[in-house]
Amino acid sequence: MKKLIGATIVAFSLFTFAACDDNNEVTTNGTGTNAEAGAQAGTATGTTASDSDVSADAVLATYDGHELLVKDFLVSFNLAKMEEEWFYVQWMGWTPEDIEEHWAAEGPDGQTAIEALRMRVIEEVLENHTLLALAQEAGYTYDPDELDAAMSSIWAEVEQLEEEGNDAHALWYEFYGITIDQYEEVHKNILTRGAFSAGLRESIEVTDAEVLAFYNEDPDAAHARAGFEARTIHILFSAERDDDEAVRAGAEAEAYAVLARIDAGEDASELAALYSDCPSGEGTGGLLEFTAGQMVEEFNDWSFAASYGDTAVIETTFGFHVVKSMGVDTIENNMDEVRNILRQDELEALRLQMIQDANFNWIIDEELLGTIN
Repeated sequence: MKKLIGATIVAFSLFTFAACDDNNEVTTNGTGTNAEAGAQAGTATGTTASDSDVSADAVLATYDGHELLVKDFLVSFNLAKMEEEWFYVQWMGWTPEDIEEHWAAEGPDGQTAIEALRMRVIEEVLENHTLLALAQEAGYTYDPDELDAAMSSIWAEVEQLEEEGNDAHALWYEFYGITIDQYEEVHKNILTRGAFSAGLRESIEVTDAEVLAFYNEDPDAAHARAGFEARTIHILFSAERDDDEAVRAGAEAEAYAVLARIDAGEDASELAALYSDCPSGEGTGGLLEFTAGQMVEEFNDWSFAASYGDTAVIETTFGFHVVKSMGVDTIENNMDEVRNILRQDELEALRLQMIQDANFNWIIDEELLGTIN
């Protein structure tokens, strides 16, 4: 297997292109998790896309005049493979030998792990290609300006890597098994599907009544999905639940004494900097901004139910918190955020239904698929 130089691959931050979905959400500068995942996994395990000597322009599956080419599959397959390897390396400390054994290991159904990955990815890619066919039949195509922007970003990074003495084209091919020019054809398909999904999404109407019904059914879930934030100043007096009773009583008394000072008009942030056992006391004056579910239950529930300026002492597993609400996002101010969630849910259901109704019986070249590792 080929070994990659981690430092140069990390700089090559374009792996998120393969993660683009059909919601017209295309990232043109993948400097985040996916880029690092691909880089670290490829370096740690020695696996690369070019381990499989397969023509990127070969036909992998067909249906009624529609073709899925190997290059369309390789982009998704190699990213999925690298992300899985990155997880095992990063979180489980696996070696290249461990990774090799993992891919070769058979599951209860007799499939090896690499075979199972191939089947999972080919199903996803064929669903996307069915949507592509439907998009083209409906007259959708890619936006040339979007394509130019995406490819310009790639070529700019290629130029930068070349200036640093790297063979950027070779690095790209190492990971994807296709050239950058071939990838441009793949990206046209991604953008076309994205335009189709955007059109479908715009056709979905979600009323205010539907938004409120969704919110009232499970406010906590709505808070979490829409990213509602609570803003709370807290001053922690540490006392774990199994601490001596006198210790807990002392911490509780201190908390109520500080609460009284806040209620009398003293600045909560200044008191947090003086007394809080939490690093946020000195760091942010005790102010925490968080989404639903990020904090322990008692703290979370009080913060999202409070009104601006409310104060209290809350007991949690960490001790006693003097808290003051600095406001919380409300449904009244976030109707559109929740509406977008419902619209996206309906879009996913609509796309799935369209795929099922289309009933494309793709014929896969199983022998060719089996050579892709």
